[in-house]
Amino acid sequence: MGTDIHWVWQKKTPTGWETIEPAYEDDRNYRLFAWLADVRNIGIVPISKPKGLPVDFEIGDTDLGDHSFSWLSSREILAVGPPKYVITSWGREEIYLEEFVASVKGTEDRVGEFRIVFGFDS
Repeated sequence: MGTDIHWVWQKKTPTGWETIEPAYEDDRNYRLFAWLADVRNIGIVPISKPKGLPVDFEIGDTDLGDHSFSWLSSREILAVGPPKYVITSWGREEIYLEEFVASVKGTEDRVGEFRIVFGFDS
């Protein structure tokens, strides 16, 4: 048993937010969770603490897990850039988040600025 991320990627349209297909598919990457929202963290500086769901988000029957709800824009993610390593009690550990960042960049190039709304389960 572990923690999984549940997310919705959305682009802004003249009539509201439209769900788009996520370009990244790893739902259990604890280094990514730590970087996005300080979840399951062992020393990575997060982009943001969980900030709740956006006020204009319509949850409907979307499963976003049961804790640490948050959202980030593609620009927020790309402005920070991924951490390269973390220092833990057992030494320096490399972190590989470039694939996720590349998928965010590719999606933004295709649809413009978008947001990722997410939560976690345990």
